[in-house]
Amino acid sequence: MNTLFIALILVQCAVLIYLVYKRQGRFLIVFPALLFISALYTWIGWRFFSFSVDMPFDFLRHARADNVEKAIIYFIVCAGAFALGSLLVRDNSAARAGTELPNKLVVTLGNLGQMQLLATAAIWFVVFIPSYGLDNLLQRTLYRPEFAFQIGMVIASIVLPFSSLAIGLLRNRFVRMALLIAAMLIIVATSSRSSLVLIAFYLIGTFMRKGRIVKTELAVFAFLALWLSAFALESRHLPVQGIMPNFLALLAWFDIDAVVYTINYILSFSVGVLTYAIEMPYHLVNVVPYSLSPLPSFLYSIPVTFDNLIGTAPYSAMAILYNESYWGGVVFFFVCGFLIAVMERYSYQRNFFLWVIISSFIFVFTILCVQYQLRSAARLVYYMMFFSALYTFGMPVIRKMFFTERIGHV
Repeated sequence: MNTLFIALILVQCAVLIYLVYKRQGRFLIVFPALLFISALYTWIGWRFFSFSVDMPFDFLRHARADNVEKAIIYFIVCAGAFALGSLLVRDNSAARAGTELPNKLVVTLGNLGQMQLLATAAIWFVVFIPSYGLDNLLQRTLYRPEFAFQIGMVIASIVLPFSSLAIGLLRNRFVRMALLIAAMLIIVATSSRSSLVLIAFYLIGTFMRKGRIVKTELAVFAFLALWLSAFALESRHLPVQGIMPNFLALLAWFDIDAVVYTINYILSFSVGVLTYAIEMPYHLVNVVPYSLSPLPSFLYSIPVTFDNLIGTAPYSAMAILYNESYWGGVVFFFVCGFLIAVMERYSYQRNFFLWVIISSFIFVFTILCVQYQLRSAARLVYYMMFFSALYTFGMPVIRKMFFTERIGHV
């Protein structure tokens, strides 16, 4: 009975995603499509075969069948809710945005000062290496050592997207690839999953520099990001970690099993995290208001262990919403689908650069929802709203000031 029910809602969800693709454009389908593919891949690989159960922490290997099915169903329901919310927004022409880019903007980006871009790219290296500690980068015995400068690590995490974007915008191929490889090696040495951020914003910079999407390059870098992220979870258990130990382990880790493991990491692993949360629920008072609040974290007393409830990984946004408020989570994704669709449509009609920011945030929002805390995902929605509001209310003021200044000179 559950098999037939899951098959029926998968078909219904696929229809909704297709409608979103036809009406709203390709970027808005990223969230519902990933959840749909994760649910479908996990269900087939777990119910009929066994290829989707090989993942970090082996969540599905010993889980109860009904709990796995509950997790799969929740993924499908949330994907459908997001799709329904986005379908409430009026049709627009964003579907052509991937191929029809304003030539004027592409030319402007191509003429950006390369020294300024190089300096922006170097900021992350300058801040991160002293803050993390060179000795810790070369060799350590702990996954998370004592940082030389804690505040520097916070600044480095904020700077990373901008430096990654600047690397992608560099025209010199040798310099661009050298900086990208150096950043990857450092991230691999730290056993961090920040490679997702690095590669995502590097691809956005490449997209803005070329004015088009190279599908082969996108596929290669997408797989590389997932492979490095999957390896990061494994490397955290190495007895000795650092640049050379992690790099050598990474080379030895690359085989067909690692390829399947990487695919499972981004698809079935997220379903596995939710399955684990269903079997081993962990409740915190006011965790949903805390996660959805735009206020700073220091105003709340949430245990630090909340970020590492599953070994070295946190409860995902999906897991938190399932345990704390099942239908509240469905409503949350419905509202997010509507708000994000409104901002995507508005930004495409008003300003291409704003549209690039909103579209890139959709990708990051998707990853945060399935593998990171709810607070991180909610904050990203607030960032989208902030940038949209900043453009809406700030641009008229800037234009007025600029126009008044020019009139004064005349």
